[in-house]
Amino acid sequence: MKSTVTFLSAALGLLAAGCTDKEVLDTCMGSCTTVVGRLITANGQQPLANAPIEVRWNYGPAYHPMSKLKAQATSDANGNYRLSFFIKDEELTEGYFNVRYSPNKKQYYTIGEDGQVLNGARRDTTFTLPDYLIPRKAYVRLAITNPTDVTLYAFMSDFNTPYGLNTTFSRKIQGGGPVIFWDGLPAENPLPVAGDQPILVKGYKKKNGLTEYTTDSLFIPAGTTATYSVTF
Repeated sequence: MKSTVTFLSAALGLLAAGCTDKEVLDTCMGSCTTVVGRLITANGQQPLANAPIEVRWNYGPAYHPMSKLKAQATSDANGNYRLSFFIKDEELTEGYFNVRYSPNKKQYYTIGEDGQVLNGARRDTTFTLPDYLIPRKAYVRLAITNPTDVTLYAFMSDFNTPYGLNTTFSRKIQGGGPVIFWDGLPAENPLPVAGDQPILVKGYKKKNGLTEYTTDSLFIPAGTTATYSVTF
């Protein structure tokens, strides 16, 4: 009898693994492992449709990691996806499976490789993964009024917003965006950030022996650019 498992798994910054030039998918004829889930965007308020999704089996030593494609799908109009595959005997005892999401990087703001690990993978089971959020892409133009006054590592801003399994915005949110040190702005400016959702900017400044912590908020419509200006 097929069992059903619902669980939360940690999102990983997935390592690139070697794969063949052209991979052939095996057809599952029975005792299939099924993975279902949903991709969302815009602070979790909208589905992320038409995103390619795949399941890979990762194996081999750390100095020579390898992977094999097990299943492919595309998220539907509601962001839902479903993949089925057969786990071979050797795949039950070695390595691990992960589900990878590959939205259009011209339209979506991504950090590394998006995905979730399939913990405890086994045959004849349906795994329901938690919602995974990938924001649409916007841009922020960074500007500082007195750049020559900034000392090394004395002034920074941290852009925080829902991302991945962290799908709910709050005043305590952490991660989901870049960290900027104002003594040397990134070469990419305007800088890609999350669009269509709130961003909490946490600032740190150390000047004249005093330390100051600040919070700011941003909301940038996807595909547009906003200027964020600061003074040291």
